[in-house]
Amino acid sequence: MAAAAAAGHLDVCTSLLRCGCPWDASALAAAARVGHRHVCELLVSCGCHGGHFAAAAQAARGGHVQLMEWLLDRAEGGKGDVGALLAGAAAGCGLEVLQKLQGRYLGEGGGGGGAGGLGRGHGGKGLPEAERHDVVAAAAGSRTGDWRAKVLWLLAEPRCYPRGASAFEQVVVQLSTPRQQHGQDHQDHCQSASGAPTAADGDMQERLGDAMDAVVWRLQWLEGQGFPVHGAAGAINEAAVRGQVAALRFLLGRRPGAGGGGGGGGQMQLTTLLAAGAGQLPSLQVGMCAVHFYHGSMYGKSFGGRRNGEGNTACPADTLLLLLRVYLITVRNMWPWP
Repeated sequence: MAAAAAAGHLDVCTSLLRCGCPWDASALAAAARVGHRHVCELLVSCGCHGGHFAAAAQAARGGHVQLMEWLLDRAEGGKGDVGALLAGAAAGCGLEVLQKLQGRYLGEGGGGGGAGGLGRGHGGKGLPEAERHDVVAAAAGSRTGDWRAKVLWLLAEPRCYPRGASAFEQVVVQLSTPRQQHGQDHQDHCQSASGAPTAADGDMQERLGDAMDAVVWRLQWLEGQGFPVHGAAGAINEAAVRGQVAALRFLLGRRPGAGGGGGGGGQMQLTTLLAAGAGQLPSLQVGMCAVHFYHGSMYGKSFGGRRNGEGNTACPADTLLLLLRVYLITVRNMWPWP
């Protein structure tokens, strides 16, 4: 049922309902994510009495504002997972919608709940810390043209949403995913039809040269706003798996010890293995270079810079073991055994 609802096949959904096919609120959420209001209306009329608030959050993530409001009007008691709803709006809707929902459910600045009546109005401070991080990360990875305005508005007083490393991960994930998989029906403001970045949000234009893509530009902007890029291990792994080589170089270069100092060897090894498992050869090459540089510099420091007969720092056993593991993963992916 959820698959038919997500595809918008009203006739198939009707037939499944007549046949007594089991279904639940996940079908409503699936239809809402891609904006199929006709399917949502069918499911609600056939007895879907729960999950309206969760479905509204999915509609918001897809940028379907009218459907979101329609579902919120039918939510039981008008209450639900406010954090998920705000994160969905931060990801898929404009700043005005996000501001409206913030004021309705949390209030703007410590004066108690708004019309939604949750009574936790402290500009977002009433949400659990993890959910507050999720909202900011969703705004950072948003494909709407005003994503910067949303991030800055969330960070400002009196809302004071936190700066977290998860924002970097969301940028890599969301900007690496085809727009159709997001269920968004609005224009993709990250790029125009020709693939060139746009300046939909006004004052600061994203004029990118050949050496920098939109993902790296956004990562750099977040770093400039004080987001902790040194803790973005999840973003590093996602960049490796998704083949975002420029982003991977940028993030590895910000790791502690990237210049030959402290930790980071374990992270680089994990990144390399993930890239190998995903079949991302460019990411694998970047990861292996980082591992070789790290181990070479640390080996030289630990053993007084001993060198082999050709004048190069000897390759330590850890790097050789990693090469073997990468080889085995690659062969396993290519070999036709089950």
